[in-house]
Amino acid sequence: MQKPKICWVTPDWFVDVDMPIVPNLLDRYDITWIITFPWRHNRFKEEDFKQYTSLNNLSIKFIHFKYYGLDPRNLVFYARLKRIIRNENPDLVYLNIEPGGPLILPFYRWLPAEKTIVTAHDGCVKSSFRHPWLAKKCFDLGYNTRKFIQLFSKGEEASFHKLRPTKKTFVIPLALKDFGKPTAKLREDFVTFASFGNIYEDKNIVLAIKAGEKLYDKGYRNFRIVIKGRCAEWDKDYVPFIKHPELIEADLRFIDNSEIANIYARNWYGLFPYKQSAQSGAIKVALNYDKPVIVSDLPGFLEDIKDGENGYIFKNNDVDDLARVMEICINNTLEEYDRLVKNVTEFVNNKYSSEKILSQYVNMIEDVMHKSH
Repeated sequence: MQKPKICWVTPDWFVDVDMPIVPNLLDRYDITWIITFPWRHNRFKEEDFKQYTSLNNLSIKFIHFKYYGLDPRNLVFYARLKRIIRNENPDLVYLNIEPGGPLILPFYRWLPAEKTIVTAHDGCVKSSFRHPWLAKKCFDLGYNTRKFIQLFSKGEEASFHKLRPTKKTFVIPLALKDFGKPTAKLREDFVTFASFGNIYEDKNIVLAIKAGEKLYDKGYRNFRIVIKGRCAEWDKDYVPFIKHPELIEADLRFIDNSEIANIYARNWYGLFPYKQSAQSGAIKVALNYDKPVIVSDLPGFLEDIKDGENGYIFKNNDVDDLARVMEICINNTLEEYDRLVKNVTEFVNNKYSSEKILSQYVNMIEDVMHKSH
């Protein structure tokens, strides 16, 4: 019996979202996986997909954009994407790209609504978007033509439904992100708080620096804040807040995927003092490596983190409350830390088992396919 055919489109920046999913759906579906790469700063390379090329029922195609996002010449690449999908004539299209800019809209609106699932990592446009006024218009022009939308948290679904209450939505949490087995051991010199990923204002690294300085003023010397990721304005936006440089271990560059597992293995806590966020892929990596995390009390984080059980929660943008939580972590005994790690493991097994996540994808796909026939 012939398997249903899916065209599955993933941009480079969400590849780690779909990597745990696509290869594990091949026993049920014949999938053409289309990977799109940005004009620069891509996180993945074609070689990263070699391990999948021999899998049955999977065909992988690559599209490399050559121009900045708003360059009209990118219409050529969306036309190529459209041509691939039309030639495949799939039973379902899964598009993991938000309609955040105008150039994707003709392609987006061309997709047959009855047999297309699109994702919304953000239920609404955030102020941190590069061009929020433009993104809001494009979200409206894109999502208002769609019938089936997948979101990744209940909070973002609620935001989405406030604007588009009639849309059929599915909520499936981001799968845990696995970057291989670590070889590093937990540090013994300091209690460390690690923040990983590209650094921009909403990640609120300034708050972490200020909290660290408060702890220094209270007499603490046995901790370090580890910051790893690309940052455009470190000297201007962050260095002025650093009074004691020895507290900050900054590694300001693109972090290769091969380094990520050891970042979490070496450091004691993941630190995510975000001002706003739909959900954090970095937290999913931390959970994958059984790492307790510190998060601000944003709704997307509260779905995963229980204060004092598998991590710690502080009041959003409150430096004193963040310092309070970091102080608890510094003073935790090894037994208390091991309890947190054990609770992370149990939580992950209960919510994020691969079988549970995959079954939700299958149920969503079958639901849409049933409605389209």
